Amino acid sequence: MLYANTQPKIMQSLGGGQPGQYVITTATNASSTVGSTSQTVVATNTARTLLRIGNNGPTAVYLNFRTTALPYTGIMLAASSTYLMDGNETVIYTGPVSAITGVGTNTLSVMEK
Repeated sequence: MLYANTQPKIMQSLGGGQPGQYVITTATNASSTVGSTSQTVVATNTARTLLRIGNNGPTAVYLNFRTTALPYTGIMLAASSTYLMDGNETVIYTGPVSAITGVGTNTLSVMEK
């Protein structure tokens, strides 16, 4: 499922969980500063089962599913919002994700499994 909002699904680290919850035992966490020049924020990962990108900045960030992002194209991630791609999808994108802002700089937080 794809989510672009400020309330991602509940994630828990242990236990069986309830429907709609995730059980995550290990994940890779990172942060990236993005500006008006395209930057790859997530590399290709053929084993990817979950990807969460949070926009911690005051302006929109544009996510592109390729190596070069273009401003005002792709998925707009508004300020203080989260994008979530999870393993409940039939097909999950495993290629690179790049990001760019229209103006200024933002910090993104990334979690991948």
